[in-house]
Amino acid sequence: MSLPTNYPLEAFGVEDYPVKVGSMLLTLVDPHKGFEAAYNRWYERDHYIAGCLIGPYNFAGSRWVATRELKDLRWGTAPPGSASASAPASATPAFTLATPVPATSPASEVPPAAPPVSRQALAALRKELNGLVGAWSHRTGQPHGVIHNELRRTCGGPPLPQATADQIRDRIDTIRRWAISGR
Repeated sequence: MSLPTNYPLEAFGVEDYPVKVGSMLLTLVDPHKGFEAAYNRWYERDHYIAGCLIGPYNFAGSRWVATRELKDLRWGTAPPGSASASAPASATPAFTLATPVPATSPASEVPPAAPPVSRQALAALRKELNGLVGAWSHRTGQPHGVIHNELRRTCGGPPLPQATADQIRDRIDTIRRWAISGR
């Protein structure tokens, strides 16, 4: 068997086999200020493997985290109070991905985030809420998921694993009010 003259392993034979991107997953994320480490830990230990690399035709992947200087170039000047607020006022964006939020928008009036709560404290709050949900389920016959969804509808916020300590406390207070009022 003879190999073609442009066989890739021969010198100068790779031009006929250029590398092409069939598809690519590109995300640009700026986590909420104060939660960068938790986001990166979740992304690298869970989401990157279970959410990205599991997709069809994905056989490899890489992750890059931009430095602050590169993030400042991406967004230009940031609205006050945002995680990218360290951008210099004279910065001009290399390119724009989104329209900056004006300083008068309701998003800029959001109070600063509460200080971080330890994993153990969050776990204890979740355990307390789950116990109350179990008791309410026993009392009403409703499935746990229905109760959790009703609490989210009433109190707002994300699912329990992503909820902040204040959001969990609000749900605990709400389900206790339900129990007292005989809802």
